[in-house]
Amino acid sequence: MKSFQDRLLTFGLDTERLSYTPSQLYAKYYSTDTDDFYIWNGGAWILINGSGTGGMVQHANEWHTPDFTLANGAITGDTKTKITYDTKGLVTSGANATYTDVGAEQAGAVATHAGIATGIHGVGASNVESESGAASKVSTHAGEADPHTVYQKESEKGAISGYAGLDAASKVPTAQLGGAGASASNYLCGDQTWKTPPGGGGASELWEGKVHVAMFDGNPLAEPFMSLSNNTTISPLVTPTNIGIAVGRIVAFRFKTAITVTTIRWYGIASVASIYTAAIYRDSDGARLWSPTNVNTGANVWASNTADGLPITFAADTLYWFGIGADTIGTTAGFITPQLPKVAALGLANPAWAGLTTIGMRFCQVALTAGVFPATLPTKVNADAWTGFIPVFYLCASGY
Repeated sequence: MKSFQDRLLTFGLDTERLSYTPSQLYAKYYSTDTDDFYIWNGGAWILINGSGTGGMVQHANEWHTPDFTLANGAITGDTKTKITYDTKGLVTSGANATYTDVGAEQAGAVATHAGIATGIHGVGASNVESESGAASKVSTHAGEADPHTVYQKESEKGAISGYAGLDAASKVPTAQLGGAGASASNYLCGDQTWKTPPGGGGASELWEGKVHVAMFDGNPLAEPFMSLSNNTTISPLVTPTNIGIAVGRIVAFRFKTAITVTTIRWYGIASVASIYTAAIYRDSDGARLWSPTNVNTGANVWASNTADGLPITFAADTLYWFGIGADTIGTTAGFITPQLPKVAALGLANPAWAGLTTIGMRFCQVALTAGVFPATLPTKVNADAWTGFIPVFYLCASGY
């Protein structure tokens, strides 16, 4: 053994320690053959780690001060040495300490979790499982009445289960699952109400379900612009003569969003009374849904109809037809219309390609008797030469 005089830390065989008396109080001795550390109390060597009796506990390669309130230390076995000091700070005795010695609140608070010496602050009676376990469970969290389970495994990071009030399948509060309007096809909105997306889903335009036109997809901001132009090349005039009492012009429309129509409106460019006729049919069964006696026009004013079968609910994704005719031959144009599509491109019998006949982008004509639309949709035939197209009629929900 080397000379250890006045040294605070000494190394050597354990047998050499027994014959060595240091001059410094609290001098330390490391037994190189047993890997034990001792501290000198002025009269004897006290073991402070290892498999022997007595001493402090080392964790995470750090030495803790002899504070046995366990604010910084930990108890990992059934018993450990409790060191008693006299008024001068000398170690006077050593005895086995139990969990009772460190307070009942510490008993069971920590279970084999390396590096954790005390309970979790702010958590009553917390149970921290082994670090290699599936989860660390906090039984009662300060300020929360319901239990939570927080997973720590990397593969489960961020996952939460057992959260009171959260439905695992829908990820919405369970209180809302049975709320008014709740169903498998509805969605919970930001205002905490349940709604079914119009037309089967997706965001809707502001006009959907409020104002549609009886043409194509119902967009009141598309073809109507051309139908209300001052340029007669863009918006041709249409007279009762152009239509005739034996023929009606019809155009298909199909909406993404359902609409319940209470008022049908149209814009006139001149006063024409008791001449124009109109009708709306459902394609699937040919039923006539709306058939006013006449639709009269005024000079640059709007006109409307709220009778003759109204209100009518037009279903989403359903094909309908709108028709315009005349029961008297006249020469005064009451309407302007969009440009006439090329029959070979958008006609019923001779489309440019067959797909046009399956998606509702079509127009045609039907036979009338004295300008009257029959109760059932007549046979549709390809259009003859026209001047102008079909006027735009606005289908309006209540309040529009």
